[in-house]
Amino acid sequence: MIAGKRIVHRIALIALAGIAVGGILGSTLAGPPQAKTFPVSLTLKTDKKTYAATDPILFTLAAKNKTKSRVTLDFTSGQKYDFEIKSGKKGAEKTVWKWSQGMMFTMMMSAVPLAEGKSVEFKQTYTPTNDPAKSKDNPQKPLAPGTYTLVATLTTADSEHRPHTSVTFVVK
Repeated sequence: MIAGKRIVHRIALIALAGIAVGGILGSTLAGPPQAKTFPVSLTLKTDKKTYAATDPILFTLAAKNKTKSRVTLDFTSGQKYDFEIKSGKKGAEKTVWKWSQGMMFTMMMSAVPLAEGKSVEFKQTYTPTNDPAKSKDNPQKPLAPGTYTLVATLTTADSEHRPHTSVTFVVK
């Protein structure tokens, strides 16, 4: 009985050593991290290029499968996308508004399948108002005159490589 336990113990140690060496060698032999390519292309549009401070701004994010086979977009929550409006010069931008701010999403895995060449669209509207009752959790105040950058992100399960795109618009 003791000999049997020793054999099992040695097998377990050998297996653990193999896993450790494989993990070390695997990461050493793999080389530098590769840039991740995403199987969908993103298109972001606003309904106009120029707005008055109180005009609603409609955004549309489209994710199109650019492969020759079905792909699945995996998500870790009910949130599929996010939009941010930023002001300022590139590199020194300040977030003026973020769609998901103050929101809660279901915490469950979900997936969106996309057939070859098919796309899925996500639409939101920024509706400026000075009425605090209408913008309690996520204020959508009128934007000051200037150029803004709208950034759209697919909030996929791989949080380190989330696809995103941007477009600019002007408020006069």
